[in-house]
Amino acid sequence: MGHAVSAQFMANGAIDSLRLAGSPATISDTAGPAVRLETDKGEIIVDGFHLPENTTISVLIEDPSGINLTGSAGHRLEVFADDAETALADLTDEFVYDPDAPDRGQATFNVGGLTLGSHRISIKVWTMPTILPLLSSPSKLLRQNRMSTLP
Repeated sequence: MGHAVSAQFMANGAIDSLRLAGSPATISDTAGPAVRLETDKGEIIVDGFHLPENTTISVLIEDPSGINLTGSAGHRLEVFADDAETALADLTDEFVYDPDAPDRGQATFNVGGLTLGSHRISIKVWTMPTILPLLSSPSKLLRQNRMSTLP
């Protein structure tokens, strides 16, 4: 129930039911999200790609069950270089959903922190069903591309 008052008007209102959209109690999601890496010029990064220094990379992600960006342990969007156990970048807060599609979006990062030479970039992202209880294995994807940074 609500009530509002101004100098000229007084209003009362109530809602007796509120419909919420939800998802089924069980979701079968065995595939990780689709992940694509692109340069700031729109070039798709594939294995063996050569990047100039300080290139900005876009990480484009899409998953029909949603993208889990709660930020809690194991539910972030992270970039790893080579075999590092510590993320090169945490893009969780940088991720922007596509305004026309709630199941896709992107984040960007700069490769300026990498030394010149060959590197393997891995992207770790989680899908929404990972927050549901009783799932035997979370859906995650490590997307890996080998690339070289050039002067």
